[in-house]
Amino acid sequence: MNYKIVPWYFYVIAGLFIYIIFLQECKHPKPCPAVNGKVVKTDTVIVHHRDTVTVNKPLPAKIITKWDTAFIPADQVDTAGVIADYMYKRYYDSTFKTQYGNITIRDSVYQNKLADRKVVFDFKVPEVTKNVVIPPRVQVFTGMSLGFSNAPYFTLGGDLFLKTKSNSLYGVSLSYTSQNSFLYQVHGAWLIHL
Repeated sequence: MNYKIVPWYFYVIAGLFIYIIFLQECKHPKPCPAVNGKVVKTDTVIVHHRDTVTVNKPLPAKIITKWDTAFIPADQVDTAGVIADYMYKRYYDSTFKTQYGNITIRDSVYQNKLADRKVVFDFKVPEVTKNVVIPPRVQVFTGMSLGFSNAPYFTLGGDLFLKTKSNSLYGVSLSYTSQNSFLYQVHGAWLIHL
């Protein structure tokens, strides 16, 4: 075989390539904290829950009857007013504040009885989600390459690639050419964030 001396500019190009690799590998951000060897990302989302529960015609839990005698002169009794008041439907809201929101009890009273009850829950509950991310690792790939050109020229060779933790790809290849010589190549590729 005929060995030739490598020109000086090859060393400059190789040095620049190594410098670019150094710059690409030393500027990646710190990863999230690891738990048991896995990266865990925690996210808290506020979820709004609103629900209404209707209780139709609630039954009295206890009836207490009290008899009392009062003397009211007949000219001061408004019978029509008492009957009108008895026929009114009245609505009452009671709101209770909790840590995550409000509970509102809506009662309606008709003919001196509790006619209807609705319980409204209006909560904003924080829900914590955890995403477990397997940390990136170094991977090694091997392959073949085949090249052609317009002239009766082709190459056939093998490749070796290294994918780093920061998703950069570096490789070397050695190919045999149809001109009975070897072609040496160095590859570098970096992830584009779109």
